[in-house]
Amino acid sequence: MELNDLRIALGLPINAITAEPAFAEVADAHFNLQSPCLVIGENGQGKSLLAKALSKASVFYGTVRRLCRYIKIW
Repeated sequence: MELNDLRIALGLPINAITAEPAFAEVADAHFNLQSPCLVIGENGQGKSLLAKALSKASVFYGTVRRLCRYIKIW
């Protein structure tokens, strides 16, 4: 899996007209995963955000490549 310039949206700001939305930025990474895969970490480390981006359940910008194919590029 490759993560490049990944930014995951954290929802809309209260004043969506003038305020910029908040994003979680993910460091570029490349790693090999086998199925099934378990992601572990402390509370607040972004496990759920990463899962949402990988499953396309959340808006994100950047590139996520898994299994030699791109799943979404904005």
